Amino acid sequence: MKKYLTKTFTFEAAHSLAKTNDPKNNIIHGHSFHVEIMLKGKVNKNGMILDLTELNKLVVKLKEKLDHAYLNEIYSMGLPTLENIGYYIWKFIIKKNYNLHRLQISRKTCNESFIIEL
Repeated sequence: MKKYLTKTFTFEAAHSLAKTNDPKNNIIHGHSFHVEIMLKGKVNKNGMILDLTELNKLVVKLKEKLDHAYLNEIYSMGLPTLENIGYYIWKFIIKKNYNLHRLQISRKTCNESFIIEL
């Protein structure tokens, strides 16, 4: 039986995208981003895949970097497309040695999502 633990969070951020076919994207604009993190693992003797306190700390750190940020200024992200933002979050979580199985980032008002899954 597979076991998963999920955590969702939102953040607000701005970006501009000069390399798209829509000239409106050249202008700085913002979105509400919704993220779902899914960890896979075994339930330990304490009855947890991961203590949610640790996962909540991770989310706080991510939000400190992303919430109300101009994403173009996070140079390690590259061009802040939905895909690159998702990959940036993925790499941040992987560095913490959590057993990340799936990540989904969405712009619900645009009806767009990007998913990375092992």
